[in-house]
Amino acid sequence: MSWSSIRAKELVIGDTDATPMTPSGYSTGYEGRDYSAVPHGSLPWAKPFSLSYIPRSEWDDRIAEGEKQRSFLSNVVLDAGIPSKDQNGTNYCWFNGVITACETLRQVQGFKYVSLSPASGAAQIKRYRNSGGWGGEALEWMMEKGACSCDVWPANAIDRRYETDLAAKEALNYRVVEATDVEQYDFDALMTMLFLRIPCPLGLDWWGHLICAMDPVRIGAGQYGVRIRNSWGDDYGTKGFAVLTERSEEH
Repeated sequence: MSWSSIRAKELVIGDTDATPMTPSGYSTGYEGRDYSAVPHGSLPWAKPFSLSYIPRSEWDDRIAEGEKQRSFLSNVVLDAGIPSKDQNGTNYCWFNGVITACETLRQVQGFKYVSLSPASGAAQIKRYRNSGGWGGEALEWMMEKGACSCDVWPANAIDRRYETDLAAKEALNYRVVEATDVEQYDFDALMTMLFLRIPCPLGLDWWGHLICAMDPVRIGAGQYGVRIRNSWGDDYGTKGFAVLTERSEEH
């Protein structure tokens, strides 16, 4: 078998590759999860990963079928014309990646596209500081309070004027109802989630950034990765997408 699911001119990133490091003028704002304080399975609002792993022996066929049918998450959002989030100078990558997952799942579930505001949650969590965080903070907020539309609270507005009763009420319409905690470095669990069309916000300590994993990808014979969507606008990669390879030391 000679095919690969890498798309034409697609950016491919290794796990210590300098290529994706934050370009001048771009922000991340990532803070890594402290696993000693918050170990896997300890989050009260997220269940530990407990699905049956999809075996690697099935990966090539499943990836080929998904590419043929154009049924992967990236296909869904691109066909719907959903743009990449653009954190535009804010240090809120940790909320943008979660919002990307939410907007994607809403499209999969057949809801009308609504552009959700990362700042409507992140600014309130950080008390209107342009401060970093980690994805767990964003998910916990999304499960309790949600995020409102960009029509009500502009995507990157760190401004108390938008904290209104209307915004709080609207945000309740866009809450997360279920979350899964995938163990650090469990690539097979991540791939299983993506095969099931479940987007995964993914914090990367080596990059100092949080993005959203969207598709399983075959890079070559026995070599795999995940297609990610960034929060640096459509000019990054291909409409915000790039491919991140599996950690080489893991397998």
